[in-house]
Amino acid sequence: MEPLGSGLLPRLLSKFYGFAVQSRISKFAKNPSRAHRHAWPVISVGGIHAGGVGKTPLVGYIIEHLQAQGYCVALLSRGYKKPHKGSCIVKPGDNATWHITGDEPTMLRNRYPGLWLGIGANRSALAQQLDTMLPSKSVYLLDDGFSHQKMQRDVNIVCVPAQVSKTDILLPAGYLREPFSALQRATVICVMGSALEEDAILGRSREIARNFPGSSVCGFKALPGVWVNMNTLESRLTPLSHGSIALLTGIANPKRFVDMVDQSGISYDSVHSFDDHCAFKEGDIAAIVSSGTTTILTTEKDMIRLARSGVVKDQTIWYLTIQLTPVNESSSSAFLSVLDTTLSATFSSSGGFR
Repeated sequence: MEPLGSGLLPRLLSKFYGFAVQSRISKFAKNPSRAHRHAWPVISVGGIHAGGVGKTPLVGYIIEHLQAQGYCVALLSRGYKKPHKGSCIVKPGDNATWHITGDEPTMLRNRYPGLWLGIGANRSALAQQLDTMLPSKSVYLLDDGFSHQKMQRDVNIVCVPAQVSKTDILLPAGYLREPFSALQRATVICVMGSALEEDAILGRSREIARNFPGSSVCGFKALPGVWVNMNTLESRLTPLSHGSIALLTGIANPKRFVDMVDQSGISYDSVHSFDDHCAFKEGDIAAIVSSGTTTILTTEKDMIRLARSGVVKDQTIWYLTIQLTPVNESSSSAFLSVLDTTLSATFSSSGGFR
């Protein structure tokens, strides 16, 4: 979604939006008991910036670390723009399609089969159901949770893009969901960017650390991983292709994917960008291949919707995995230290159950 611009009406709407946001935050700040305390520690990952910031790769990074430490992880997500409007709980081993759980939770579940899912608008209610279902040493991972005030959290992580500025404007005139000052609520602020933005990530991290000394500030960069064939699951550093290549995306920030393809030196003939979380139709693919396209390159999140929709026929489709890495050792140690120290103290003091 593009901002409406800097005209009088958009700025007036932004003021009303900001008033509503501040009222909601103040309501919970004045009465913390409105936020529910659950049986297991809660790690929230969210943002103040609308659009793709790189939050999902960070969620995957956290899941991988927690599972390696022996924790059972339950992801709480709205399942944004999933076709099925109801809520559900998915245990390890259960079968659920992206229509039920959403593309991002499904993608993460494919990577980490031991992941529990709680999918729905009322994530606190889902956590209440899960409180007595989860095994010992469990952790809730609250996706897109920075503004979700109904749940108390033990670690509050917020992602911001490397190009974010304290002079940015609230929706709908700008991209901010909350004012820049809201970062003071964060336990950890993660500055996210691509490999080409490493200097910007480091510079913005230093600036944010000066403005918010009470938070840990870490930098992460997203790197291209391997290309995986959607049908055969063959993985390669460079996809095999014969004939015309098209790039296909239905994500919030398609430029990031296109830039990664450009950096890899892959030549392509066309770029097709659809809305974020787009439920691809057969006609969408037919329109692309009608010009002679034989190979489609896409993102891992888009692959979930392509594979489960039955819209792909004879085309060769490769999707790109993303590797998230800290920009330096201090970012890595600071980030993991907050997670490990908080969870260790929580389980040591409570015996694992509140």
